[in-house]
Amino acid sequence: MKKMPRRLLVALLLVITSLSSASLTAFAELPAVFYGSNLQRTVYMPNGAGPFYYYAQNDPVWDGLVYESSNASSQRPFGEGGCNPTALAMVVATLVPAERLNLLGMSTARGKTYEVCTCSVNKHFCHVGRKDPSHIRSTLVTSDDFSTALPLAFADFATGNNADNRLHRLAGTRQGGNGGTSKTLFKSIAEVYGLSHRTSRQMDDVIATLDRGGMAIALCSGSSQIFSGGNGHYVVIASYDDQYLYLMDPFVRWSYEQDRRGLIEQLDDGILRIKRTCGKNVGFGTYALFESAPDMYYANLPVLLNPYTMEVASASVDGSMTASGYR
Repeated sequence: MKKMPRRLLVALLLVITSLSSASLTAFAELPAVFYGSNLQRTVYMPNGAGPFYYYAQNDPVWDGLVYESSNASSQRPFGEGGCNPTALAMVVATLVPAERLNLLGMSTARGKTYEVCTCSVNKHFCHVGRKDPSHIRSTLVTSDDFSTALPLAFADFATGNNADNRLHRLAGTRQGGNGGTSKTLFKSIAEVYGLSHRTSRQMDDVIATLDRGGMAIALCSGSSQIFSGGNGHYVVIASYDDQYLYLMDPFVRWSYEQDRRGLIEQLDDGILRIKRTCGKNVGFGTYALFESAPDMYYANLPVLLNPYTMEVASASVDGSMTASGYR
């Protein structure tokens, strides 16, 4: 195959950019605060594995946002209860091609979009027309939008904004008790992106999944778990070597007060390692295992410019790009 001339390649990129810009005119831009994160980043592990995409549930740009379904009696903050969608976002952003992250936009409840604001992960507790009439919600449209706020998009999905109208966010108490987020969210999101998903209680299955380029999320529970003081918590297992498991904890903290035996070694904000033999000692129980979709899965899908209007980028025989409806 002949290499595409540089001038033609540049022209194609300009056309795609202009098409994307045109499709966004009806949607508000993301608040600038969402681009100011110091925690959201690409990381590599000391064993050379990576890149992995890291998010923190208690990132200052969104830790105070309300994370509740519409009928909730409490208003729990995302920073305290968002470990499930945040851990899942790290897996998806790492395993799914960046330009495909807005596939989620095709899985909303009928007639809805994924919107973010600086007060709530969804529209149910947004300040529009109440505390702040000038407040404007922003719709996630491009894959870059979804990449920037993927944990919030998954949280919106979990509170019922999905094609099945299913609630994955569990009810809390009036006093703010945390019911958490069901692990059923994992399967639903995996289906959106074509990822394989299964569960296991065996570390051997985790290692085999990592060997194939996949990732795992460990559900930490029970009195022995030392990540969040006895409450359930989710931690991503990203990689391993002969001695260690390398972890990404969605909750960034200065120290692990429950870790009285010194099992956790902090490498960076949210990046940890533990000895391979210590999984049960830190509270690992059930593992959710994820692997990338086959190469042909995305090759057979159009590149979405706007998942809500089904506008896609398509190339003609002569190499020119056009926008067209997706059916």
